[in-house]
Amino acid sequence: MKKTKIHWCDSTINPVMGCDGCPLYPSPASVRKSAMDWLQAQGVEEHVAERLVNDHLKDKFLTEIYHLRHDSSGRIAASLEASGFPLTKGFEKELARQFSKPVSCYATILHLIRGSNALKPDKWINPGYAKVFEEPTKFEGRTAKAALWPDLKGADRPESPWKNGLPRLIFVSDMGDSLSGSIDFEFLKKEVVDVADSPDGSRHIWLWLSKRPARMAKFDRWLKSKGSEWPENLVPMTSVIDMKMAGALHHLKSIRAPIKGLSIEPLLEPVKLDLKGIDWVIVGGESGSYARPFHLEWAYDIMKQSRKAGTAFFMKQFGASPNLHGQPLALKDSHGGDWSEWPEDLRVREFPHRFIQLGH
Repeated sequence: MKKTKIHWCDSTINPVMGCDGCPLYPSPASVRKSAMDWLQAQGVEEHVAERLVNDHLKDKFLTEIYHLRHDSSGRIAASLEASGFPLTKGFEKELARQFSKPVSCYATILHLIRGSNALKPDKWINPGYAKVFEEPTKFEGRTAKAALWPDLKGADRPESPWKNGLPRLIFVSDMGDSLSGSIDFEFLKKEVVDVADSPDGSRHIWLWLSKRPARMAKFDRWLKSKGSEWPENLVPMTSVIDMKMAGALHHLKSIRAPIKGLSIEPLLEPVKLDLKGIDWVIVGGESGSYARPFHLEWAYDIMKQSRKAGTAFFMKQFGASPNLHGQPLALKDSHGGDWSEWPEDLRVREFPHRFIQLGH
């Protein structure tokens, strides 16, 4: 996408659409288990709950579970009613909600709308999307076309003045994870590395985000074995949402890139980070109907850690459920991304100095 509303970049591009799973995208088994637990909480016996859920939704992708949620809930309710189980008001609706609650990733939601639908096998599928989100699909040539986009060095960005003076910032893989296990390294070299290093691509900064830093590091080792360098304008980045994911930063640090970054979004708990060798951190709360609380104290702490490490700090958004000192914040922006509503000392959107150097 040549133009995006994402605060920390100008554009997005996806050589791969879809993802084979991440901590923000629960497994089908965990979703089925949650539905079984809910049924038991309503008084359904454990073995009955397990049988009913598995009869309808075993061996299904999460995408299929979502599309079948109302149909499956109706069938389960009908089976229980036929056996004499007393259904409560809104039983079907709440059971369907259990099957859809985990779907909060915007890339997933767009695929649910524009990809295949288990209830509508003849539905038109947007040709730019993966048929099923859990089956990553390669799209050759997209990054090469993006490389031809106009250079933004010196361009005025009135809607996002914090980016003035920088080259075009292109977010690679906002609609999936190109480091998914099924994507071969030859494809990634051709579509990402070679394009970023090309005469046209070198005019921009490419921000390559993955939740698989270990595989990204493996890819870098593969590049080295082929005699290829990591382009200085290709910024490897990984996501951190909790302390468990923070423990994988050593993989990112091992990559032979001069600039590295973190997307700490959605931040779900306080984290202590080893920011040595990390040039940039982006922080944000969770959006969507099921957004978990985002405590601004966590953001203040990461900003403090960044200052101590000399790392650029970028406050992206507060999300849909922010609070400060235990008190909810009522914001007009549903994503909490309008910094005019923020405390002044959190209106910080910095970029690494090396970004500026690349712009000259």
